[in-house]
Amino acid sequence: MTEPSDRDLMGRLAAGDREALSPLMERHHRRLYRIALAYLRRPDDALDVVQETFVKAFVHAGRWDGAAEVAPGSRASR
Repeated sequence: MTEPSDRDLMGRLAAGDREALSPLMERHHRRLYRIALAYLRRPDDALDVVQETFVKAFVHAGRWDGAAEVAPGSRASR
């Protein structure tokens, strides 16, 4: 069985499927953390930024129209 793409997962999240957030987090949290840590140089602050990113993705998922890229740092994660 093929894993759903980020775009598929974001579409499900936008449609109200809360379970779609978990695979997105699993795929991207390490990369987001490394990027945040490189900028902030404080592990706790980097973790906070990653958490806030996923919270915003969840809260604003309904506004995602499917046209934006789904990737860390893209408009979909802001």
